[in-house]
Amino acid sequence: DVDSIDLTVQRQLSNRITMEMGYIGRFIHHEYLGVNVNAVPYMMTLGGQSFAQAYANVETAMGCATSAAACGANGVPSVAPQPFFETALAGTGYCNNFANCTTAVVNKQFNHFASQAVWDLWSALDTGGKTPGFNFPQTMLNTVGQASSGVAINASVGYGNYHAGFVSLKMNEWKGLTMQQNFTYSKALGTASLPQSTSSFTADDPYNLSEMYGVQTFDRKFVYNLFMVYQPSLFKSQSGVLGRVLGGWSFAPIFTAGSGAPLACLDNTGASQAFGSADGVGYGDAENCLPASRAGISNSVHSGVAGGNDSFGNSVATGTAGSTAGTELNMFADPVKVWSQFRPPILGLDTRAGGVGPVRGLPYWNMDMSVRKNFKITERFNAQFQLVVTNVFNHVVFFDPTLDITNPSSWGVLSAQGNLPRQMEFGLRFGW
Repeated sequence: DVDSIDLTVQRQLSNRITMEMGYIGRFIHHEYLGVNVNAVPYMMTLGGQSFAQAYANVETAMGCATSAAACGANGVPSVAPQPFFETALAGTGYCNNFANCTTAVVNKQFNHFASQAVWDLWSALDTGGKTPGFNFPQTMLNTVGQASSGVAINASVGYGNYHAGFVSLKMNEWKGLTMQQNFTYSKALGTASLPQSTSSFTADDPYNLSEMYGVQTFDRKFVYNLFMVYQPSLFKSQSGVLGRVLGGWSFAPIFTAGSGAPLACLDNTGASQAFGSADGVGYGDAENCLPASRAGISNSVHSGVAGGNDSFGNSVATGTAGSTAGTELNMFADPVKVWSQFRPPILGLDTRAGGVGPVRGLPYWNMDMSVRKNFKITERFNAQFQLVVTNVFNHVVFFDPTLDITNPSSWGVLSAQGNLPRQMEFGLRFGW
C-alpha cells in the first residue's frame, strides 16, 4: 500500500518565466519482506541475562566494539563470567578444565566471536545434549536445520517513506533562450532495501524489523538538472554571405549533477550473521559495517594516496588505481584512519544496520551538448549540420569503491571510471 501527498505551488514570474515549488511524499505500508524465522533467539534469558547481553560483553572485551582492526587482535581476552553462559552450560561437561563456562566458550568459539558469526556460534552450542553444549532442548534453529531448509516466510511487513522538496524554473523563448531547471532535495528510508521477489535475503533481525530501517539505494540527497535550447535571432533569415555563416545556429546543453548514493560496507560474515538472522549459506541479509566515528569520512576524489599500515599491521588502501607509485586515487584523504574506526554491527550493542550503506558514495556531474547549424542554400535546397557531444568536458566520474573490512587493501580505492569518456558524433543532412 502506498499513501501519497503531492503539494505544488506555481507562480508566474513574468509572461515567459514560471516557477514551481512543491513537496512529494510517499508512505509505503505492507511492503514485501522476506523473513527467516529460523533465527537465533538472542532474547533468551538465563541467570538474569540474555544471550545478546552476554555476547555483547564478550565482543566488547575482545575490542570488537572499537574497530574491526582491534577485534581479537590481542588474542583470547579475560572475560568476567556471564550468567547466561554459566547457566546454559552448567553440568554439561563443556566447561571442564576451564575456570568457568564463559572462559570455555570464549576459548573454544573465539573465531566465531572474532568474525561476528552469531548464527554459527549459537549452532555450535545448541546441541540438545548430543555433544557438550547448552543444557536445554535444541531450539528450532538446529531442529529444523540451519543450512538446509530453514523456515522462511514471504510477509508484507516492510515499510518505508520518501520525502522530497523541489524547485522548478521554466523560461520560454526569451531572446532565443528556452530553459528548464529542476532541483530536488529528498530522503528515502525503508526496511525492504532490496528487491526480494526471488531471493534468499531476509530481514536483518526478524525480531526487530526496525533494525534494518535506513537509507534506500535510490537515496540521493541532492539532484539538479538543467536543459537549455539557445537559438540566436541574429541573421535568422540568413540573408547574404554573412547571414549564411552566422545565422541558423542552435545550442542545446544538458547538465546533470547529484550527490552520492549510499555505499555498502561488507562486514566479517559477508553481511549475514551479525544479528543471527542468517547463516550466509542458505540465507543472507543487508547489514553493514558501521563507523565508530565520522572523523575523516569524505566522498571526494583524492590523488596520491599511498595507503599504509594501521597500528595492528593491516595493509590499508594499497590497491593501485594509477600506473605509477604516488598516483593512487582514494575516496578518503586518510584511508588508514577511516578504516581503523569501522567495525561490524554487534548484537546487543547496535540497533541499526545502516540501511543499504553507512556512508555516501561519490557525487557526480556531467554535461552533454548538441550544436546545429542550418544552411539555407537556395529557396528549395537546405542542409543541416549537427554535432552531438556527450561528456563535453571529458569529466571523469569514478565507480564507487568497495568497502569491505575483511579486505583493507582495497579500502576506498578508486580503480575504474564509471562514466564514458567524451564522445562526438557528426551528422550532415540535406533537404529539398
